[in-house]
Amino acid sequence: FLRESYIIVFNNEWLESSSDVEIIACAFHEVRHAYQQAQIDFREQLEIQETKEIIKIWENEIKNYKQSTGKYDRDLDYLSQELEIDATAFEQFLIKELFNVEPDIHFGIKEKVLTRLSNFEFLIEGLDLPKIDLRGVVH
Repeated sequence: FLRESYIIVFNNEWLESSSDVEIIACAFHEVRHAYQQAQIDFREQLEIQETKEIIKIWENEIKNYKQSTGKYDRDLDYLSQELEIDATAFEQFLIKELFNVEPDIHFGIKEKVLTRLSNFEFLIEGLDLPKIDLRGVVH
């Protein structure tokens, strides 16, 4: 996600080698980063507002962002940022609700992600969401 322009960019090589669920999960994750940035940039204008405390944490993490090393098993500093906990929880919540796929969460952040994941229940209250089966879908 490019914060300055609110654009989500995908790597073509990664797209070609990833499953449909991985691509959709990544899209959900990056959309959540756009939401986080919108909360920082336009909070007062938004109907749903995060707490001022979480906004301060997100702002601080953006200023001092720890980039991924690309080594999933060694990326705990990156993954442990509240920005990433929140985006991972959002992504995993939607994947579970829409595709009935159990969360695949790094062991080092699993507890925090599952705690945050419960905050998204309000998104689907009263909705009868279909479960989507991606078997046989070609991208």
